[in-house]
Amino acid sequence: MPNRTKPFRQVTRALMGALVILAILGGTARAGEWPLRLPVENFGIIPYGQGMAFFIGTWEQTVRPQGGDMTVTKSTIEYREVLPIFGYRYRVIYEALNYSLMVATLLAPTTGKYPTKFMIFTAQSLGEPVTKRTELRLHSCASGGWGTREAFDWPIEKLLQTFKTSLCMSQIDIDESVNIGWGTERYQRAGVTW
Repeated sequence: MPNRTKPFRQVTRALMGALVILAILGGTARAGEWPLRLPVENFGIIPYGQGMAFFIGTWEQTVRPQGGDMTVTKSTIEYREVLPIFGYRYRVIYEALNYSLMVATLLAPTTGKYPTKFMIFTAQSLGEPVTKRTELRLHSCASGGWGTREAFDWPIEKLLQTFKTSLCMSQIDIDESVNIGWGTERYQRAGVTW
């Protein structure tokens, strides 16, 4: 039986590419506008329309190496060197050509009232093509009282609407240091030599 999902993915990626080109030609969106557009000069386009798949693997923290490795799977973000193992389950709720927007909730049960947050993965390319050597930036925001454990299972449309009206969206302010105004962590892919 022929695989019909491959042509569909190719068409979808081509359409997304055309939309990004139109967005670039139309100018950069101001902070806090939806759909969120991050400048491709700083946050490079993820190769071959891979989206979140580009970020799957093990990453080493570059700024605070004592934080340990982060392993990204198809459904979790885990910090195995932290005892007990710490991490998040995540769902991708929006993919642009140069970032993935996720909702994430703590893996372990917590007594905290709001264990769910928004996260954005970007590739910090600073004008260079994105490769396996490009640094990953993990941006996270838990502002506001929406992030209950139940929020993780909301339909994507409800999560996107929540994001659009959240404090997280209103706090986005892209500056010269490749920050979007949220908490940010920097990683390099483990095992990739320069």
